Amino acid sequence: MRLSELAAGARRLARDRNPDELDILDELQRQAVALQQLGRFREAEAIARDVCERRSRQHGDGHQDTLNARLLHAGLLWQLGRLAEAESQCRRVAEAPTAVACLGDAKVRSVRITHAGILAAFGRLAEAERVCLEIIGAMTPATDGDMRLALRARLAYADTLRELGKLAESAALYQVVVRGMTDTYGPRDRVTLVARSGRALTACAAGRLAEAAAEIDEVTAAHEAHSGSGSVDTLAARLNRAHVLEKLGSLTEAEAELRAVVPGLAAALGETAFRTLAGRAMLGSVLADLGRLDEAAAELRPAVAELTRALGHEHPRVLLHRGRLAALLRDRGERQEAAAECEAALRSSISVLGEDHPVTRELNAIYATLAPGPSALLFGLLFLAGIDQVRHPVRLAFPFLPAAKYPHGLAFRASAEEAVTMTEKRQVPNKLSLSRAYRRVAAMFRRRDDHRTTDDYQRATDHSREDMRREMRKGQGTWEGSQGGPFGPMGGGF
Repeated sequence: MRLSELAAGARRLARDRNPDELDILDELQRQAVALQQLGRFREAEAIARDVCERRSRQHGDGHQDTLNARLLHAGLLWQLGRLAEAESQCRRVAEAPTAVACLGDAKVRSVRITHAGILAAFGRLAEAERVCLEIIGAMTPATDGDMRLALRARLAYADTLRELGKLAESAALYQVVVRGMTDTYGPRDRVTLVARSGRALTACAAGRLAEAAAEIDEVTAAHEAHSGSGSVDTLAARLNRAHVLEKLGSLTEAEAELRAVVPGLAAALGETAFRTLAGRAMLGSVLADLGRLDEAAAELRPAVAELTRALGHEHPRVLLHRGRLAALLRDRGERQEAAAECEAALRSSISVLGEDHPVTRELNAIYATLAPGPSALLFGLLFLAGIDQVRHPVRLAFPFLPAAKYPHGLAFRASAEEAVTMTEKRQVPNKLSLSRAYRRVAAMFRRRDDHRTTDDYQRATDHSREDMRREMRKGQGTWEGSQGGPFGPMGGGF
């Protein structure tokens, strides 16, 4: 059913039954809901927008019919990935002075839960967390309807925690929500499947890839059986599946999945919808990992530019894709542009998300490959000390150290201190001298946090280079255990 056919149906209604304007708007709104259920979101949005405008003119913004029409329109805008418009419409409903009187407490809470979900998707995580906690704190579920709202509020909060990088808290809450939704809605209901997708993505972010892959496969199959292979829910589940495959290193399979999914999302939601752009950016990353750099650039560059325009340059997903674009530029030999892009993303990520967020850690890993810095310095000192094979757990921290160009050294300081802890807890051979070396660097950054330029930073590292070299040489004869221990013979290596 096309938009012109719907309009023609409304005109026939007006001619045959001579209804008033309200009957026509009610019919159009029902048709928008039917199109939404069929997954034809763009057609439904066009009708819902027209209904909103006409109801507002006829009744005013605070009327019950206008508020309901705006709520439908907000949901369609969210599904289309037009998050700024969706947030605006949802806020207008939630904050309307007549909302509680016209819609009732339960529906207003439902609107606020939807608003929290939109805020989280839009990257406004602190606001989303505050709204979720306000809703959860004010609810005392007594009826089945209240229980459903409580589960939805907790699902929105779990999604927000995942975006904030609080993976342990998020995983625990998803377990509660999935059990509750399975009992309340059933194991194959769409809302239950959405909660399971969130749980799988949290497991993926935490490195539990086999668990994530198994759950995403089950969710994808359930969506396909329920709503068909071309539905937006199925396509979104397959997009999540491609993400997990990429993390597993199954790049060819991930590419095939994305080649099928991205055109479907573009047809259903539009070329500039958030999910379509996220799919294109992910495809670009996969192609880069496969070494097909020109194809990767053709997908990743425009997708990152559009995502930045739509969501802002500090959105967590935008920051992540900016880092991956920097890695692509590095691989194409455009190192100066790559370093500038990654440094800007890293600064924003530390400011907005914090040093321990998974996005910040991934950006750190990329940035460490772009310019010489503390990680390169420490590797060089290890070689100078005669340690030509570093095979202990501390080495795992090295890829996450940022380059010396980063002025404050905050992330490096955290990584150095974490490396000390790893060294001491795991009883690594030569732990004493390695701990001394790391502690010197960590202390240096505590003293010199106010350095603002690369030259100042470089002078600070130069002052400590000889001291560190002496510490490393001093520790050469202090390995714990025998020469034939688990790390191999002394001297040439561990």
